[in-house]
Amino acid sequence: MSLSLGARVYIWLVVAAAAALLAYWQRVWQRPIVPDTHTLGLMFTLVGLAILTMHFPLAVTPRYKVTLSLAIYFACLLLFGPPAAMVLVGGAQLLGGATLIARRNPATGQRMRTVRSALFNTGQYMLATGFAGLVYYAFLPHLAPAPLERVENLWALPLAGTVMYLANTVAVAVIVGLQRKLNPLAAWCEGRRVDALQLASLLPLGVITALAAIHYPWAPLVIALPASIIHLSLKRSVELVEKTNAALEAQRQLAQQVEELAKHEAEAAALRELDRLKDELMATISHELATPLTVVHGYAGLLQQRAEAMTPKSVKGVAEQILTNSTQLARLVDDLADFRRLQRGEVAVEPQDFDLVPAVQGWLPGLRQRPGGERVRATLPGSLPVHADRARLLQVVTNLVENAIKYAPEGPIDLRAGDRAGHDGAPPMVWVQVEDCGPGIATDEQARVWEKFVRGRNVAGFNIARGSGIGLAVVKTLVEAQGGRVGLDSAPGLGSRFWFELPAAHEELIASEEQVATSTTSTTSTTPVASAARTAA
Repeated sequence: MSLSLGARVYIWLVVAAAAALLAYWQRVWQRPIVPDTHTLGLMFTLVGLAILTMHFPLAVTPRYKVTLSLAIYFACLLLFGPPAAMVLVGGAQLLGGATLIARRNPATGQRMRTVRSALFNTGQYMLATGFAGLVYYAFLPHLAPAPLERVENLWALPLAGTVMYLANTVAVAVIVGLQRKLNPLAAWCEGRRVDALQLASLLPLGVITALAAIHYPWAPLVIALPASIIHLSLKRSVELVEKTNAALEAQRQLAQQVEELAKHEAEAAALRELDRLKDELMATISHELATPLTVVHGYAGLLQQRAEAMTPKSVKGVAEQILTNSTQLARLVDDLADFRRLQRGEVAVEPQDFDLVPAVQGWLPGLRQRPGGERVRATLPGSLPVHADRARLLQVVTNLVENAIKYAPEGPIDLRAGDRAGHDGAPPMVWVQVEDCGPGIATDEQARVWEKFVRGRNVAGFNIARGSGIGLAVVKTLVEAQGGRVGLDSAPGLGSRFWFELPAAHEELIASEEQVATSTTSTTSTTPVASAARTAA
């Protein structure tokens, strides 16, 4: 990733500031800078350890690594003074950076350090060491310099360490802000909790290293031994964490793939079922259309060819057959139209208060002229006020009765109606039921008969009748659209009873209907049945 112009200028400013601060310390430092053999050996030891820490940081987490070089640089400051420490820090950073430039990351193949980053790190750590020296040796003369064993350093050491930490992290925050075009303060605030923990652990380690090295020059090597053990154990732990995370990620991806596969399989199964239902619908509709069309076409041809020779009675019979079959075609077309509106959610109902009994009684004569209609027996009360859409209600009754005629080819078909009083806050309802003597429906299929395109196995197995499979779906939707509900009571071999409920009319209409019924009774001397029917229901 290429550096911005501001970041590149800033790198050279940091290097120049480090050089200027080093020159300042060279001028003001009063102690001898040329080390003796004992001190020189200790210096080389610390520089070598600093370079090793750069190559082998402590991997606390897979994404966060801690280098011990800061602790070593703080020990150099306490042992040798600011100018010598800055030279040692600069040398360690340059040598370590050069060796890192030569190495490549085995995972990415990229070099582990660039020339610019090596220069910046050198200036950064030299500045941090020099500023910490200002606090420890110049700005607090009443506290320092003092031998490390003296109690005065209890205050000077933490202050110097804090300045070293702040100078180091602020320098990094500025270049990050320049590169990412962020506020340097916002860049500095990122990850401060972890860096503060690093400060609290590494700087005391630097003090311990300096204290031990005063008396024992080989002490830093002994301190490096547990650090190496910690490094190896942390590295192993991080590797285990990475392997565990990789395994968990693989399991998560596998579970996601299985879930997606199951979802696709379910979608494919649904599509296959839909395709099968469409094929069955097309076959059913073709059959439903073909049968009455064949009859209509045949009788129309008969009239065309032999109308002059036919008696009026024969013509009337042919006309009745044409009317019956054309009515069947019209019913199928209406069902298909309703089904299309159901699919689009365009079912419109206009409920109003009316008496169900006269409406059904006016509908019955037309029904009984159709094939099988003579088997319908109606048991109705004298009056049954209901709040519903008159046309839609009759359509529901027609669908249920024609369904019974179609699937129960023999035996009576009972049409009953009544009402029930509301209780527990529920409103009064009007109920209508259609009962047949057909083959019945198994319990596990009863909930599905209200779905589109569904026909019971019993019906299909007996080959009693064909149907579009949408009549009951239309019934359910129309009833529920008017605030009612549908139901079914059936068992194989015992016939079926389909029923629905709709809200009763308002109290005003019920009262007026009862007054009319009472008035009619007193005039004609007949027995009122409306109240008795409601009580029986």
